[in-house]
Amino acid sequence: MKKNTEIHTLNRERLYERVADHLEKMILEGQDQRWKEGEKLPSEQELADSFGVSRNIVREAVKLLKERGLAEPKNGLGVYITRPNPEQLSAFVYRYVLLNHTDLRMIYDTRILLEEYCVGCAAARCTEEDLERVREIVSYMKDARMTEQEFREADYMFHIALAEISGNPLNVMMISALKDVFLTILGQNYHNLEESGTTRKDHEMILEAVANHDGETAKALLIRHLEDSYKNASKYHLSHNETITE
Repeated sequence: MKKNTEIHTLNRERLYERVADHLEKMILEGQDQRWKEGEKLPSEQELADSFGVSRNIVREAVKLLKERGLAEPKNGLGVYITRPNPEQLSAFVYRYVLLNHTDLRMIYDTRILLEEYCVGCAAARCTEEDLERVREIVSYMKDARMTEQEFREADYMFHIALAEISGNPLNVMMISALKDVFLTILGQNYHNLEESGTTRKDHEMILEAVANHDGETAKALLIRHLEDSYKNASKYHLSHNETITE
């Protein structure tokens, strides 16, 4: 590799972060085929020589790339460039929301904003194959043997499935990223099995509107469904004097 002179102008403090930032920029810009997804990163020694730093600095920088979801080690083969996955984003959002004590209303507002758009798009472009996949989720939620946690998982999968039909992968990723937050709020702390029947009925009505390609009705039903969910969840937390971090 050609020696990189830019790194020498950087502050030596936390140098590994600066090296990681530079490597991330090269990967994200992707102007050189060597920095594309699936390509192997140069060896520690090559990177150390290129940046004029020690191998320990490079090792820490590569570790940071792994944490950012941009690099993945393969046993005996080296480290390869990869792309962040939704699970990593979900973990980040989960930590951010809980550590910042994000208000429950704000979380629901975000869901409504994203999901209203998605359900409208789903109504406009759904196929019979798409609908069958969502019907299976709704049918599964009728199983009386389900635990509450399994029900909450299926509940959220219904919403993710509609987002997938919308055809916007960014919205799918963002809605999926909120999943762990809601399973914590409504799975660990929130016990209201009586609401399950209402949830199933809401899903059936939303699905029917989507199947009829009635986007406006689907959006109105979706908003009502999430607003009702918010009211039930907020009443529970208020009555138990809880925050979403508990």
